[in-house]
Amino acid sequence: MTKRTLASDGETRMWPHARYTSSSTEEVLPGIFHTCFTITGYDLCDRIDQYVVVDGEEALFFDLGYWEVCGTRALDEVDSLTSYPLTKISAFVSHFHDDHAGNIPYAQAHGFDAIYHGIRASFDKDVLQTFVQTTGWSSVPQTRGRAALEAPETILAALWDNNVLPTYEGVVVNVLDEIHVGNRTFVVVKTPGHSPDHASLWEPERGILFGGDHLLDFGPGIIQFAPREHLIMRYLTSLDELEGWDLQAVLPAHNDPYLGACAVKSLFETTRTFLEKSLDKRLHLVQAHPGASVLEIMCAQKGEDDFFARPLRHRARAVAATYAYLEALCDQGLIKRCINDDGVECFSAL
Repeated sequence: MTKRTLASDGETRMWPHARYTSSSTEEVLPGIFHTCFTITGYDLCDRIDQYVVVDGEEALFFDLGYWEVCGTRALDEVDSLTSYPLTKISAFVSHFHDDHAGNIPYAQAHGFDAIYHGIRASFDKDVLQTFVQTTGWSSVPQTRGRAALEAPETILAALWDNNVLPTYEGVVVNVLDEIHVGNRTFVVVKTPGHSPDHASLWEPERGILFGGDHLLDFGPGIIQFAPREHLIMRYLTSLDELEGWDLQAVLPAHNDPYLGACAVKSLFETTRTFLEKSLDKRLHLVQAHPGASVLEIMCAQKGEDDFFARPLRHRARAVAATYAYLEALCDQGLIKRCINDDGVECFSAL
């Protein structure tokens, strides 16, 4: 392929302080290459791990990274991973957060034959407007720490700018469709939780799962902006299904690969422990603060002064995470919710 130049030159940077260093690209499993990018100055993660499968004259990336925080080196140098001339280079995107999908325009502009992804979840400003209302954010008086500039419409604009999932043109494959790379076959698996539209790739013949953000030993980072999405319960259902498979390797997006059945088993155990502790923490907060809104529960957890001192995008993600856990506790029959006259959801223990 032709050597590419950074398509984003001249564009406004959302993360002007982001810097990264990269490891050498290593073949971690036969035909599967891994590159780790260590990042500073980026709020959402401190590393991005990229993978590419090469078989014969074809290559498939699992996630593409984001030029601002990990550049495009992994994409540019794929030709060097094989002695064959690559005739087809594709990519599968697990979900549409920037650190996974930000390089889609670059890939499309520089010779990638297809961009595959799972079923896209609906996400628009109406969803965020409802989020601001139902979590109690728009009801917080300025005397309790909300800056004068943080009117509901300002919060909405900031959430939209920092969290909206951009629309990319590409080839959409339905859940359980197959993607072929040379002589290898990968199955698209719906794995909601971290995001409603998250999908993974599974190679049944070798027991390999490209997990994206679905399986991470520090937790899946589930955030929920839309009401009644039940993301944690859907995540747990997916976790139960995957745990029953004969997985020999899990390749995550923000950690080293988990190789071997023992390492995979430990990853599942760590993930479940994280979720159980997170749910238990929120249950105790609801018990201590009956009738509290999502935002009030969040402030009780972090401390109001500390919470409002954080950048708005951090607070948005924290509130969205709390929302997801509170809804899961409702689903499990441990707490109940009601809606007050202002349209705010309030939670109490049963």
